[in-house]
Amino acid sequence: MATCRNAESLGSCAKPTLDLETCVEERRQDLEIFVRHAVRRQMDVEPEQHPTWLQTIVHNTLAHSQDSFLHAKLLVDLFHDRSTLREILEVISRAGRCYNAYYEQILQSSDAKLRDSLSRIERRQNILRLLAVAQEPLTLKQINEFLAAKDDVLMSNEDDFVLNIAKEVEELCGSFVTIASSHRVTFFHATAKDFFVKRFWAAGDEANLYLARKCLYVLSQPSYRHPDTAAKLLRQHLMPRELKSAKLDDDSPSPAYRYAALYFYRHVTTLSSPPSDLMSRLGRFLQGTEFVTWSEFTFEFKPQNGFGTQIDAQSSLSKWSATLPPADQRDIQMDQYFVTAHILLSSILGDDSNNGVLQYLPRMRLGDFLNAAGQSMKDLEDAYKQKQIVFNGLSALLPEKDPFLLQAKASLLQEYFWQKRYSEALHKLRRLYELQKEVDGISPDARFVTAWMIAAALIALGQYTEAETIISETLEQVRELYTEKYRFFNTLLLLDGTRLERVNDLVKAAATYSAALETMTEISGPDNTFVYVVRTALGAVQRKQGDYVLAEENLLKGWGGRQITSNISVNACLDAALQLAALYRDKGDTAECLKLLDSVHRSTVFEDDFERNCQLVHIRNVARFEEGEYATAKHSLIELVNSATGKDRERNNRELLWVRIDLADVMRQHGDEAGEALMLFSELVIPITPTEIQDEPEMPAQLEIAERALRLVRNAQFAESEDLLQREGLRWLRPADFYFLIQGGPALDTSVIAPVKIGEAKQIA
Repeated sequence: MATCRNAESLGSCAKPTLDLETCVEERRQDLEIFVRHAVRRQMDVEPEQHPTWLQTIVHNTLAHSQDSFLHAKLLVDLFHDRSTLREILEVISRAGRCYNAYYEQILQSSDAKLRDSLSRIERRQNILRLLAVAQEPLTLKQINEFLAAKDDVLMSNEDDFVLNIAKEVEELCGSFVTIASSHRVTFFHATAKDFFVKRFWAAGDEANLYLARKCLYVLSQPSYRHPDTAAKLLRQHLMPRELKSAKLDDDSPSPAYRYAALYFYRHVTTLSSPPSDLMSRLGRFLQGTEFVTWSEFTFEFKPQNGFGTQIDAQSSLSKWSATLPPADQRDIQMDQYFVTAHILLSSILGDDSNNGVLQYLPRMRLGDFLNAAGQSMKDLEDAYKQKQIVFNGLSALLPEKDPFLLQAKASLLQEYFWQKRYSEALHKLRRLYELQKEVDGISPDARFVTAWMIAAALIALGQYTEAETIISETLEQVRELYTEKYRFFNTLLLLDGTRLERVNDLVKAAATYSAALETMTEISGPDNTFVYVVRTALGAVQRKQGDYVLAEENLLKGWGGRQITSNISVNACLDAALQLAALYRDKGDTAECLKLLDSVHRSTVFEDDFERNCQLVHIRNVARFEEGEYATAKHSLIELVNSATGKDRERNNRELLWVRIDLADVMRQHGDEAGEALMLFSELVIPITPTEIQDEPEMPAQLEIAERALRLVRNAQFAESEDLLQREGLRWLRPADFYFLIQGGPALDTSVIAPVKIGEAKQIA
C-alpha cells in the first residue's frame, strides 16, 4: 500500500466499494525512519560519526520524495559509491521526478560500476529480460538454467551455471528485484516491471524473443528428444497398472522445463516478425519426438486439465501462424499439429522396439487428441481411423480380456457418439463394462469412463431413468475414491445436468451445472476449456428458465472463451455461438441474433453436420418471422423440412421436429390453410401393424395424432406420448429422429424456446 503509484492503484488493492486512505503525517514519520535507516545502510555510517551529514541527507531526501516511500527508496539506491555530502546532494538535485528517470539513472550507475565486465552487464540484461516477460515468478534455479541453456551444445551446460546465483542476482539486479524466501524472484514494484517491459518492447520485443528461444532450447534437449523418454511417459500414462514399467528413473523434468512446457507458445506468439532461426527451431520441436515428451509432461504439470494445455497451444500458434508469411507457415505446419510427431514416434517404436504394443501408444494418444480437439469432421474421421488401427493391431497381439486391449476398445467406442451409433455403442459398452469388472488390473478410472459412455448413450436414446441410476452410482464411487474436486466427478455432473435438462427439470439442472462450474473454476481457473463448456451449459438452462441477464453473462463468457481456445470450425465453439444467438432471439434482440448468426454462417461445420445447419436455419428464420419477413422465413423452413423427407428421410433429426412445430404455429397465426400446417407432421409415425396398401397418403387424423405426440415429447411428457401412440395403434417411424447431439459445447437444444410471434411486415420504400 505504501509504495502504490497513485490513489487508483491503492484503491485496486481492496474491493471496489472500499476506499483506503493513509494519514500523511503518520506516513511521514514512518518514511523518515525508513530513510534514516536506508541511508545508514547504503552509506555504511553511524549517526554519531556524521550527525549533520545524516540529517541533511535525510531532510533533502524527504523533501524530494514528496512523502512517497517508492521515491525515497529509489533515491537512496542512487547514493551508492558516493562518498561525500556534496556528491550525494548533487545526486538528489539531479534526480528526476518520474520513476523511469530513476530507473534509467540506476541502470547507468550500474553500467559504470560494471564497465570492466561486459559479460556481467549482459547477464544482468538477460536476467531482467527473463523477469520482464515471465508468465509466473521465476525461481533462482529456473533463472540459472535459462541463462545456461544454449543451442550450440543442445543442452544446458552445468559448467555455465552461476555458482551462487542468489548473490549474482542481488548484485546485478538488487535495485530492481526482491528474492522471496521461496527463492522466487520478482520486481520489487510494478513500475520497475513496466519500465523494463517497455524498454525491451521498444527494442523489438527482445525479452519475449530471448525467453522464447530459451524455452525451445530447454524443450529440445537430447534427453527429451530421445524416443525412449516419450515412450516411457506414454507407457506410464496410458497402460494399465500391471503393465507399466517402473517409474521413470529420476527423470523428472527440470524447473526450467516445467516453465517452458507451460508457457513457450505464449512467448512465441507475441512476436510479429519472428527470425528464421526461431521458426526453424519451433518447426523441429513441433514435428519431433520431443513434442510427444512435452505433451505427456503437461498431463503431469496440470493433471486436472486434460488436453487443455495442448489445445491452448494449438489455438494460439494457429492464429499466430495465420499472420505470418507463407514460408514461415510451412516451417511449422500447424495443419499437422500433434499428428506428425506422434506418427513419427509410432514408426520409430515399430522399427526399433521388441515390444510390439509400444508402437500403438502414440496412435492411441493421437486418436484421443483428435477426438477432443478436432477442427473438422475430417479430424473426427482421422481419430476413428487411428483408434481402429490401434484396436486391430492390439487384437492381433493380445488376448480378448487383456486390460490394455479393453482400454483400446473403450477408446474406439467413444468415436461411435459423433457418428450417432448410439444403440450399437450401448450394446458393446455394456459388454465391455462387464469384462472390466471381471478382469484384474483394470483401473477404476477406466470403469468410470465406460459408465459415463453408457449413461451418455442412454441419454441420447432417451432412456433417462437407467441413465440416472448409472450416473448416481458412478458419482458415489468417484466421490469415495477421490473427492468432489476430482475432474471426472464434475464431468459426470455435466452429464447429469444434460439428463436433467432433457426431462425438463431445469432448476436441478442449473444447480448441478453451478456446482460443477464453481469446482472446476477453483481447480483449473476461469480460462479453461472445460469451464467454458460448463458455463455455456449453465447459460443455456438459464435461457430456458427466462433468466436472460444471467444467461447472457454466462453465454458471453463461454462464447468469448471458446474463440480464444478454438474457432468456429470446431463444433464445440460453434455451439457456443448458436446458444448465444438463441438467447438473443428469446429475449427479443433479433438484430443481435441475426448479426451473430451471419458472423458464423460460413463455418465448415455446417457443410458436414446437417443437424447443426438445421439449428442455424431454425433460429435465423424464427428471428425473421419476428422481424416481419414471413414469406421468406416460411419458404426457407419448408425447404429445410422437405430436404429430409421422401428419399432423404434418413436425414431427419431432432432439430427438424421442433422446426415442424414452430413453423406450424406461425402458419396458423398467419391464417394459412389448415391442411398446409398439418402436412408438416407427415412421415413421423406409422401403424404398429403394417397395412396392406403401401405408400398410401396419411389421413389427417393420423397427422393430428403425430402432432399431439410430438408436442408431448417437446414438453418432456414421454410416457404420455407413448401411451397416445399405443392407443391409436401407431409408433414412431424412426426413433433416431429423437437422438441428441451428445458431443459439443454443449449443443443447442431448441425444445424450449420463447413463443414465436409474427412481427409487422417491413414496408419497402
